[in-house]
Amino acid sequence: MLKRLQALIIGLFILVCARAQTKINLYYTESKSDTISDIAAILSKELGKTGEFSFSHLGEKLFSGKGILLSYTAKDWPVEYSLLRKKDIEAVIVKSDRKGSVKIIGNSQMAVRNGVFIYLEAIGFRYYFPHPDWYIIPGKINLFPAINYSGEPSFNHRRIWYGYGTVGYAAATASCRPRRSCRPHA
Repeated sequence: MLKRLQALIIGLFILVCARAQTKINLYYTESKSDTISDIAAILSKELGKTGEFSFSHLGEKLFSGKGILLSYTAKDWPVEYSLLRKKDIEAVIVKSDRKGSVKIIGNSQMAVRNGVFIYLEAIGFRYYFPHPDWYIIPGKINLFPAINYSGEPSFNHRRIWYGYGTVGYAAATASCRPRRSCRPHA
């Protein structure tokens, strides 16, 4: 009886240790008008789906080289700023080392959001279609692989309207002025 109890206790201890979550510090600056906290929540939620990680949310200024940094104030990071300052507003840098550091630094909050998904894809997450059945969540994650990504979208914007959307409102209504009832259709 005593041996069974000891085996049960050892088994429970191993189960609890196997299920222990790694605590990761997530650094970003939060304010009421920012979407950066939403981006941090997305990253926490996606990485939390594996059951391996839990997160502490800390201020960006506390980042000392360990954990995950999300920053849209590239000027605060001189090394990364030298790479981003000549690029477009959506430029982002995703740097990770094998020593426990991930930096996702962009010229805007949108750039940081894109950087988060670039990072998630680099560690094995996939989003094929907009439904959870089409999401791929890796079984075992290396949270700090060697990543050195720097990029921006290949185009600044895309117009999806044919006709009115590409010529502008004034040009589209110019031919209708005598009748004054013509409205452009998008």
